[in-house]
Amino acid sequence: MRRTPSIPLLLTLLSLSPRAAAQDPVQVPDLYHAARAQLAAGDTVAGLQSLRRLTVDAPDFAPGWGLLGLTLTLRASSVETDYRERREAQTALQRALKLVPDNPLYLFSLGLLRRKQRMTPDSERLMRRAISALEQQPDRLTPLELDEFVLLRRMLALNEARQAQREFESLRRASLPRRTERLGCFERVGRICLAWEATNTPADAASRLSVARDSMIEVFTDANKSIPGGDGWIVGQLVRYLVEAGRLDSAHAVADNCGALAPWWCSALLGYVYHVTGRYEMADSAFGRALDGMREGSRRLWTDISLLLPTEARQAYADLADSQRDSLERRFWWLSVPLYLTPTNDRRTEHLARVVLDQLQVDAASGFAAAWGPDFQEVLMRYGWPRGWLTVRPRRGGWRIVAYYLDRARSFVPPSSYVSFPTPSSAQFPTAPWPLDPRAARTTYAPGYATFRNLEHQIGLFQRATRSRW
Repeated sequence: MRRTPSIPLLLTLLSLSPRAAAQDPVQVPDLYHAARAQLAAGDTVAGLQSLRRLTVDAPDFAPGWGLLGLTLTLRASSVETDYRERREAQTALQRALKLVPDNPLYLFSLGLLRRKQRMTPDSERLMRRAISALEQQPDRLTPLELDEFVLLRRMLALNEARQAQREFESLRRASLPRRTERLGCFERVGRICLAWEATNTPADAASRLSVARDSMIEVFTDANKSIPGGDGWIVGQLVRYLVEAGRLDSAHAVADNCGALAPWWCSALLGYVYHVTGRYEMADSAFGRALDGMREGSRRLWTDISLLLPTEARQAYADLADSQRDSLERRFWWLSVPLYLTPTNDRRTEHLARVVLDQLQVDAASGFAAAWGPDFQEVLMRYGWPRGWLTVRPRRGGWRIVAYYLDRARSFVPPSSYVSFPTPSSAQFPTAPWPLDPRAARTTYAPGYATFRNLEHQIGLFQRATRSRW
């Protein structure tokens, strides 16, 4: 079943259109304006009543029939058993087309209705005919109708993209390898159990899904082209799955040519692509532009490190003034650099890349077969994106989806005693243990350029004359 945006959302957008506001009110019946205002306010019943009265009072006013048909089309379900509204929508749109033949808006609305009636060939034919008519005669529609046409096409493209993404993630879950084994749980985060356990991870199932993924990417690409200025959700998902497919040049091209979207979001996507391709300096610059372009509230959320801190340090961090938080965050990231031979702190760009991935889960189907929430967000920010998934059946209970991570990930962030100390140059620098071993670590990261291990060492005492030397 395809999800359709509510009538109030669509018409609220239309009512805010500057071109729609410029429409001459003298040429349009007052009842038409009243119906639009009622629909924009969310009163669909009153809006439909006004439109039905309008078609009686002004039977030759095509926009009245067109808006009635469009409203009923959007309101109608794809699986309902009561077809009266669908029949009324069809009658209204056919009457509008009789008054204004080949009107692109009415053709496209009728195509959407045919889609809900599961008449796919008819639907595609009508939509192609609508787009062709508009391309041949761009001035065929009034400014108001053109706004409606663009928004209707945008809604349809976005719905198709969301449906394609849901179907792909459903196929991914159905393709997961299955096992029966014991599951541990050393920490519970909402609906999720964390366990540090060795497991024989299967080959990545993504290889068996490459055809389905490429098909979904084509849907995203076509949808993005059909929306003037692009759509932030579609562009983000397109970059995400192109990266997953290993098509990194294409992902870079999409992020680098974001269109008329918010510049900060394009920079964030570009930073994500640079990070996963190991270009950390460029990632740091792109993320810097993204943070500079955000509002203060959004920037604070993106740079927040509370999920990386131990429980006892979080409240103290939350209580800090902005200037103190900035100072502590700089110190935190200075100490978290995995390798000081690198010119940029890739642990910080990894954190921002994880924020991008978190943003991409909004309104998206999840590989976990559960709605994305604060628990999934916390695990993502602490451990990154999973290497893959499998379905495990414990000795008791039903099948569960298990995500697994790279076993070479290490804990680079400093213990809280290092972060809370006032200055890096203090002679009383903390000496608490700082193991890289990820077992039960608060957060981990696996750099792509090196494998890190704890160095084995011994301390020996050698006697020489009257002095001892280490």
